[in-house]
Amino acid sequence: MLDPNRIFGLFDALNSNTNLIEDGEGYIDIKDTPEYKIGMFTRIIMDHMQFNDRVVEFFSKASNELEREDIENAGEFVVYHRGWFYIKGIDVKNRRDWYALEKMANLKTLTAMDLSINYFEEREEYEKCAHLLKLSKTLEEFLS
Repeated sequence: MLDPNRIFGLFDALNSNTNLIEDGEGYIDIKDTPEYKIGMFTRIIMDHMQFNDRVVEFFSKASNELEREDIENAGEFVVYHRGWFYIKGIDVKNRRDWYALEKMANLKTLTAMDLSINYFEEREEYEKCAHLLKLSKTLEEFLS
C-alpha cells in the first residue's frame, strides 16, 4: 500500500534547502554534477566545427555584408566561452570533482582541454589557461 506521508515527504524535501530525505533518498539535479559539466564541456568543444559550419551557413544566407572569417570568429567565441561556463567551476582540490575527472578521463576530454587552452592562450586569457592546464594535467595523470 502507498504511504501518503512518504509521497508528500518528497515535496517537503524538494522545497527545503536540504536535498536529503529522512530515509537517505535524495534529489540531485544532474546539471549540478561535475560529470555533467565535464561532459558538456567536452561535447561543446569537440563539436565546434559543426557548430561553426551551421553559423556560417545561416549568416551567409541572412546577410552578404558579413565576412566569413568574422562569422567563424564569432562562432568560436560562443563555443569556447560556453565550454568555459561549464568547466570553470571544476576544482581538482574538491574530492567530488576529482573523482568526476577520473571517471571522465579520456582522450576526447583531454583534446577538448588542449583546444581550449590554445584558444584562450591566443586571446591572452591566461587565468583561464591556468585553470584548464591544471585540469589537463590531472586528466593526463589518470590516462597514464
